[in-house]
Amino acid sequence: MALANPDTVAEARRVVDQLFDGGRPVQIFVRSDSMAYPVPKAILAAASPKLERLCETSDNIITLDEGLEALQVLLGWVLKRAVISTDQLVLTEAYTLGKKFEIPAFSNPVFKALQDQIDVDRKVCPLAMAAAYKNPDLKVLQQRMVRRISEGIAADDVGTGLRADWGVADLKEAGLEDNNAFLRDFFGQVTSTLRKKRSREVPANPSQ
Repeated sequence: MALANPDTVAEARRVVDQLFDGGRPVQIFVRSDSMAYPVPKAILAAASPKLERLCETSDNIITLDEGLEALQVLLGWVLKRAVISTDQLVLTEAYTLGKKFEIPAFSNPVFKALQDQIDVDRKVCPLAMAAAYKNPDLKVLQQRMVRRISEGIAADDVGTGLRADWGVADLKEAGLEDNNAFLRDFFGQVTSTLRKKRSREVPANPSQ
């Protein structure tokens, strides 16, 4: 059996020592919740070195813009290496946490789970779309969601929304009607998708 990387072993021992050492848990405030949720520092350290450094520099108090369920998804992954939610909004916020704290081993499976859930729901959740556009660093996710909507509009064939479901009401629910970044991506992608669709539908000129 191959020997483990010495750096990996040392890191694992350090995290385990923190776990047995106990100490004051990290107090995490989520979104606008006034109640803090205590989490053992060792669990956060196991998730991300960046998250561990944040604990050390913030006197063990962390405030997140994301909701409690997104935090639970992150902790569930640390403990069980499993994505424990199928809610699009929760997955979007969990993906945001993964990108924010530089945890690609977490954010990648969450991204896939989100894509799979969009396919199951056959619709992009407006609130998930809004959450994606809160962070300008989530361009890949934003473009994937907008592309999914544009594909639905093309399939719908009349341009009313994803399977005739994603429309003005969804835009207002998401609060994106005045979001320039979203509108630019949306209209650009829809125009491109419809142009490609129509070009495939144009019959070839008969030979003279």
